[in-house]
Amino acid sequence: MDPFAQLAGVVDQDEEEGEEKDSRRRRSNCVDCERPSSVCWCPFLPDPPPQVRSRVLILQHPGEAKRGVRTALMAARGIADSRCTVRIGKKFPGQDQELGEALSSPGTRLLYPGEQAKELSREDTEVETLVVLDGTWDEAR
Repeated sequence: MDPFAQLAGVVDQDEEEGEEKDSRRRRSNCVDCERPSSVCWCPFLPDPPPQVRSRVLILQHPGEAKRGVRTALMAARGIADSRCTVRIGKKFPGQDQELGEALSSPGTRLLYPGEQAKELSREDTEVETLVVLDGTWDEAR
């Protein structure tokens, strides 16, 4: 079979000996990043993953979780010692008491542009948790 067709998951009917005509080959997915193996980003993650002082909390809209790039998962896999977690939902903290405490903590900062935004520096030791919104602009509001 043509290598390009094989990567694209194309099935050559002539090569399907003994298989039903309606059956199709499925692309294999990476078990870590959940992307098709041909576009897996796992080999490009830093090794070893960087150590970060602050906890990174990604609040992801359910619509973003369905998109194929999986940037939140990439961040979670690319930061050392499970310092990055992803929560999926539309309204936060919802019934999650632990998340509510983290969001209301004085050491929590929201990474979001705006007129009242303040620049963070490496010397800002007060930042315990950095909250990142993962969704379209409309979803993030």
